[in-house]
Amino acid sequence: MMVWGGEPRPKDLHFFADHGFHTVVACYYDADDLNDVKAWLQAARDVSLMDGFMYTPWEKKYALLPAFGDLLKQP
Repeated sequence: MMVWGGEPRPKDLHFFADHGFHTVVACYYDADDLNDVKAWLQAARDVSLMDGFMYTPWEKKYALLPAFGDLLKQP
């Protein structure tokens, strides 16, 4: 299940996990920073069946992609 939207929604992540769905967060959406991504990472910390995150730009903005990858490598 892909959970997407600019603002982190822990309730949605838990809903799908509680119903047995594996989830991937599709975040980013061409922001000027990765603050929402950091919030999504925090929201997903205790969610079971979480499979990953997808860098999701609409406007082919890839400047923050390396920093996005670095965030995902953090414990």
